Parts: sequence; structure tokens; C-alpha cells
Amino acid sequence: MFKERVPDSEVFKLEKNYRSTQEILDLSNWLLEKSPVPYSKKLRSSREGGELPKLVNVSDEWQEANWVADEILKNFTHEDRTFSDHLVLARSQYYSKSLQAVFIRRKIPYVTYGGRKFMQAAHIKDLVSLLRIVNNPYDEIAWIRFLTFQEGVGEVRASRILQHIIENVGKEAIPEILQNAMPGEDGTKIAKLYETIHRQKDVGQMVETAYEAMALRLAFRYRKDWNEKRKADFPVLKLLAKSYPTLGEFIGEGLLDNSENMNGLNVLNESKLDTDEKKDHVIISTVHSAKGLEAEVCIVLNVSPKAYPSSRSLDSIDAIEEDRRVLYVAMTRAKSRLILTRNTASISAVYQSRTRDNGLENRDDASSYFLNELPENLVEQSTVESKFGKVKDVGTPNKIDLSSGMDFS
Repeated sequence: MFKERVPDSEVFKLEKNYRSTQEILDLSNWLLEKSPVPYSKKLRSSREGGELPKLVNVSDEWQEANWVADEILKNFTHEDRTFSDHLVLARSQYYSKSLQAVFIRRKIPYVTYGGRKFMQAAHIKDLVSLLRIVNNPYDEIAWIRFLTFQEGVGEVRASRILQHIIENVGKEAIPEILQNAMPGEDGTKIAKLYETIHRQKDVGQMVETAYEAMALRLAFRYRKDWNEKRKADFPVLKLLAKSYPTLGEFIGEGLLDNSENMNGLNVLNESKLDTDEKKDHVIISTVHSAKGLEAEVCIVLNVSPKAYPSSRSLDSIDAIEEDRRVLYVAMTRAKSRLILTRNTASISAVYQSRTRDNGLENRDDASSYFLNELPENLVEQSTVESKFGKVKDVGTPNKIDLSSGMDFS
């Protein structure tokens, strides 16, 4: 401790908080009090009146994402709050990809801190470049990206191929132009892929077709973290694409809105949507980048077992306490309303004891979970109901005679 290292020092505690309501600070103080490490710090609010923090139980990350979107739109519509009144915190930007997809579809403007936006990721841009040229064969930026993605095609050759394509668009069909510009097996393969996607009507199917054709090359190019991170992004992209009726709308709304301008051309730069007020957007940040941020409404995602603390932290009391401090900082970003979400599936999944060495014997995900024994008077807890009702028998029995079986031929 500091007093032990500097015996003649005097410690002044800064315990008065001018940001958060006392209800938010009560929950934050409780989190520190549960620690085996004495923090000897208890914040007091200078503000009077407030609401209890909310703990919202969800079944999966998609239900969580849609609930968060509903909450923000409700606040925007009925409570006269701006988008910038909202701060969403996650352990990683990777975890927030489902939320970003929902925000894009529901036209909620956002920016990200502490990581790359979902639609800005290089592997997503690679696949989307194919969709962009199907949508608009004059998109030179997309052509260059897609062509240089092909094995053995560098920027110089790609530029020559592009020149031939642009000169002949409108004169010949794109598949024919591609075969003439790239004689041989590669040109034929790309021409067939273009033609297949161009014939398809379902945008989600277009994404799947493009992915099937490009998966091996994508896996090799991003082999360092393909299985751990990038591969799982494509089902999310497909789900997002399926919600658009046409490829043009998917490209225009989901990908190119608010794009930067380079040499007079649209560049796939950001996935946020344009608004009249450029600064009015939700902030999505990692919890590790949260210090210095604040908002009227703060939503901390997935405050679940195995996340707080992380399963990787269980070997070390120092690592566990670092996770506790990270969550404490995240919670105290809220000015007036704090919302924590929790995955109900993770609660039942963690109650399996794990024996650890180095002084943490029998420490497991369940016993280490930060919200264990959470007092009811500190939060308002709710569970998001599934849109599907419980299975039940039909009210009136049908009169179909099944005694002779059924013919499915």
C-alpha cells in the first residue's frame, strides 16, 4: 500500500461524485465491497433523486441486441433523448458485432471506440467488394479490391483488367468482359461467380454464394485469427443482408451511407448512418476504453458468468480484481440510467467446479461471478421474453383420419 511505501504521506480520498446518481453509486460501491481486497473507498453522489439500475436477462446476443435497439429508440422517441445520450460498453468490439448489425438495419447511428467497426473489417470488405461490383459494375474501388484479392493478381494487373472492364461495360455482358480481360480458368471462374450472384434475388443468398467461393482464400489470408474471430462474422453479415429486399438497398443503406469521398468516388469506410446532426450518435466502446467517457444512459453488455470475471482470469486474484475494477469503471460511466444485460444461458452453464492451483483452490466461474448475492434493493431486474409462445395443445382436436397413414409421395 502507498502508506507503507511512504510512511509520512497523507492520503486524501476523493469520494464525492458529481456524475452519477446515488443509486448507480450504491451498486458500484457494493461491487467493490464484495472484493477480498480492501478498497476503502465509497463514493457519494452530489445529485439528488435517481432510478435503480436495471439488470436485464436475455437468452442470447441477438435478443440482447434487439432489446438494446428497442430501448434506445424508445428513449429517442418518447423521452426526448438524443442518440449521443447513450453509451454501450462491451468487453470487446468482437462481441458487439451483432449489436452493430442490428443498429445498421434499424438505422441507429453509431461510432465505435476501442476497436474496428464490423463493416470496416478487412475480411468483410473483401467479400462485400464482390457484391458491390454486381450492384454497380462502374465501382472502380470495389473492382480493384476484388481483383487484387485473387491469387496472382497485383495492383498493376488489376488496373489493366479494370481499364478493359470500364471500357466495355454497356457494350458486352460483364461475364464476357471478364473472360476477355482474364483469359483462362481464373477469368471463367470469376465470370461464372458474377453471373450466379447476379441472377439471385435473395441478398442473404448472395452473401452465402460469395462466401462459399471466397472462403478458402479468406481463411488463408487471415489465417492468424480466422477461426477465433473472423470466420464467425459471415453468418452475421448474411443475417444482416437477408433483412434487405434488394442488393442495392443493402449496399446503399447498410454499407455506403456516410462513406468518405476519395477522388470523387464512394469508399467503403464506415457503417454508421448519416444524420442531420453529425455528432448525434450512439457510442459503442470496449470497457477497457471507457475511462473518460460518460453518458446519460450507459448500457453494459453481457455482465454474465465467464465474462465478469473472465474465465481466463480465474488463475490469478490480481486478474480477477482487475476485471472488477474494469466493471466498476464501466458502471460509473452512467449519469442517470445504468443498464446491465446478462445471458441467462451462461448462468446455468457455469456451475461446474474447477480446481485451481496457486492459492485459488476450488475457485470456479460460479463462485467468482461478480453479481452473486446481488441485493434485490440495488437493482430492478427483468427478463426479456421470447417472441415465441410456449408450446401448447390446439384448442379443438382436428378430425383428420390418420388410421391409414399418410401418403407423402
